[in-house]
Amino acid sequence: MGRNKKYSGYRAFQYLEPGIDYRVFKRRKAVLDEWWEPVPLSKTEEERFEEIIERNIVIDLHAHPDIGVADLAQHREASREGRSFLAYEALSMSGLDCVFDNLMDGSCFINTKHGWDWMGTIHDLGMKLSDIAH
Repeated sequence: MGRNKKYSGYRAFQYLEPGIDYRVFKRRKAVLDEWWEPVPLSKTEEERFEEIIERNIVIDLHAHPDIGVADLAQHREASREGRSFLAYEALSMSGLDCVFDNLMDGSCFINTKHGWDWMGTIHDLGMKLSDIAH
């Protein structure tokens, strides 16, 4: 709990060899300055917020913590590779303690052009859990 998250610097699938174990796609940055804007808080509000973060488990029940491809036209092609790159660094900065990952949100095109078939979903889950284990 709290802001004291431990981040080792691990990047998604860094235990694999790019170009050999998976096809490389240029990915967007995981943390974009223009995607967030600080909310101005008074000193009292800031202290209350920090207390909430410190004393409670903070859970996101609907997250897609992956790093998408830089060129959206390549989204389906990259999805077919069966590697969803988690944004570990961004998660470590988020203040979250738990994330319910909504996986590829129906866009898992590993085995079918229609998305989310059973084998594709199991493959996606297995690859994600394998990466998290590293």
